[in-house]
Amino acid sequence: MIERLTSDGVGIGRVEVNAQPDGAEEVRGARSHFVHVPFVDIGEKIKARVWRNHDGYSQADFIEVLKPSARRVTPRCPLFGLCSGCQYQYLSYSYQVALKQKHLKEIYAAAGLEIEPLPTVASPLEYAYRTKLTPHYSAIRPSADGRFPIGFLSASSRELVDVPHCPIATDAINAALPEIRGATCAKKETFKKDGTLHLREDFSHNVLADPRMICVQEIEGIRYEFIAGEFFQVNQSILPILSEKVVAAALNVQAAVTPAIFGDEPPLPVFVIDAYCGVGFFTLQIAKHCKAVAGVEINTAAIEFAKKNAAMNGISNVTFLAADAETIFKKIGFPAAETAVVMDPSRAGASKDFLRQLITLKPQRVIYVACDPSTQARDVKILVENGFELKTLQAFDLFPQTKHIEALAVLV
Repeated sequence: MIERLTSDGVGIGRVEVNAQPDGAEEVRGARSHFVHVPFVDIGEKIKARVWRNHDGYSQADFIEVLKPSARRVTPRCPLFGLCSGCQYQYLSYSYQVALKQKHLKEIYAAAGLEIEPLPTVASPLEYAYRTKLTPHYSAIRPSADGRFPIGFLSASSRELVDVPHCPIATDAINAALPEIRGATCAKKETFKKDGTLHLREDFSHNVLADPRMICVQEIEGIRYEFIAGEFFQVNQSILPILSEKVVAAALNVQAAVTPAIFGDEPPLPVFVIDAYCGVGFFTLQIAKHCKAVAGVEINTAAIEFAKKNAAMNGISNVTFLAADAETIFKKIGFPAAETAVVMDPSRAGASKDFLRQLITLKPQRVIYVACDPSTQARDVKILVENGFELKTLQAFDLFPQTKHIEALAVLV
């Protein structure tokens, strides 16, 4: 019987290990042994095959479900379970959303922070949402049967699974995929090393196959240019909701997704620092609502695009700095009592130097967006231990059908 699901999408079941010889009438010294199995749900009775034993638990492959959960659904992708890209297609979407709220709470509890997250904000699109797809091919490890797979790693090995169609990718990307795959296969004899294809859909539904090309996206009336192969959120359907929530949290303006976080409190911050700003996604959305905003990014190429994006959209109350996030507070002279800091670091989270300077600055509010709630919880705990209060926590489902959680924490 499966007792719980981890935030990695793995089910944990318990079996009783009998310490007595077979056939003993009385079992003494029996102990619990846990088995980790993917693609299962809480309360299900399943059959699994153990493939690795550890001290206290085993890892197993899912074989079949004997007593299914009412939340189990038929995966839309015929490669689900073979391809490692998705973990939750076998669960109803409403349940996926609820699970991510539960997992976010558990992640923070493990860091020593007890908080009840707000309900997860669901993606408007459950499938066909990814505007970027990066299938891989292998020139040095061809498949045993002579095929040339182009796709993603197997869920159970280091081999590639051939993926001719991906249900979580947009319709435009799936329409362009056959021609791009065909052209790649035609050149397979010329490849000297493994490679990756890059497909990026722009706001006009064109698919760019060259990662060096300039892509244009439009979110809430603001256009953004960036290099197609570089970072920009891939689920465009939920970005207006996320940006609206970040603006509401930073400036305490009313948002459609939730009431103002701080009740009747006036919108004190009129200055915003957007650390880790990239090409200016949050910076330009926020600029519409405040006196001045400064965006900081260590990637100089991204900063040049951020400046271009501000000019292209006629936004003049922004300043972009190409600098390490650890040095920004020395260069920006906003008054701390009237300043909110928005931070959206990489999966590694913020550095200790950045957090130390943030604690010294004491901004009025901190809005922390993270693609890894574990490192976010680690950083938030440091802030809480140094005088900040965690007001709200919420998951945003930027990646339906997968285990990934985007989390928004708001501190004062």
